[in-house]
Amino acid sequence: GGLLRLDVQRSTGIECIRLLPPKALSGLVELVVRGCDIDDDELSLLRGALPRLLLLDMSSCPLLTSRALGCLPASLRTLRARDLDLSSPVPPLPRLLEADLGGSSVSFAPETAAALHSVVRGSLQLLRLAGCAAVRGGALAG
Repeated sequence: GGLLRLDVQRSTGIECIRLLPPKALSGLVELVVRGCDIDDDELSLLRGALPRLLLLDMSSCPLLTSRALGCLPASLRTLRARDLDLSSPVPPLPRLLEADLGGSSVSFAPETAAALHSVVRGSLQLLRLAGCAAVRGGALAG
C-alpha cells in the first residue's frame, strides 16, 4: 500500500506536497492542511491529484475562501473547514456526508445560507456550524 494520510499542519504553502510523486498523492484518502498558507489556486491544482480523497481538513487556513469549496475532489465525503471566510457564495457540495464549517471568523452572506440549505438537502448527515455568525433570514429553516 501507498501513502493514505498526509498531515502538513502549520506548513508554509504546499511545497512539501508538491515534492511527492503524483502516484503517492493519488492514493491519499486523508489530507490535513490545517493552519497552512495555502490559497484557493493552490488547492485547485491539487484537485486532480487526489482522486480518492475522502477527508480534507483545511481549517484555519487564512488565505482560503469559499471559492476553495469549488475545488474539492468529487470523492470527498468529510470536510473540515473551520474559520473559513464564507462571505461569498458556496458551491453545491452534494456528496459530502459530514461538514464542519464552524468558527468565530465565519460570516455568512445570504447566498451562502441558501447554498448550505441545498447541502443539507443532499447526502449530508452531519453539519457543524458552532461559533458561526448568525445566518440571516432563516435560510436554513425548513
